[in-house]
Amino acid sequence: MKIEGDYGNSLNVNLNELRSKLSQLAEEDSTTNGVDSESSSSVSSVKFSDAAKNILGSEKSDQDIDTEKVDSIKSAISSGEYSISPEKIADGILGEIKIQEA
Repeated sequence: MKIEGDYGNSLNVNLNELRSKLSQLAEEDSTTNGVDSESSSSVSSVKFSDAAKNILGSEKSDQDIDTEKVDSIKSAISSGEYSISPEKIADGILGEIKIQEA
């Protein structure tokens, strides 16, 4: 389950769109070998600002995921042994709302 929301981030960034553009730039760079097709003396390059580096670096990588725990939860769901606590979910949602209001 993915929970989306505004977590007080003043930057409006679509990370998927940013990744797509970065991939496109990388493909263009690899096909031209870094040389602008209009001028053979012009070399193209991309430099990221500190803000862009922070945004890209703030995403969780696969290393941050406890795969053993994920597998055990999947197994419990498959076998029907996983119980959901509506109280814990409600407490978590209310806690997030309180944090955002602060």
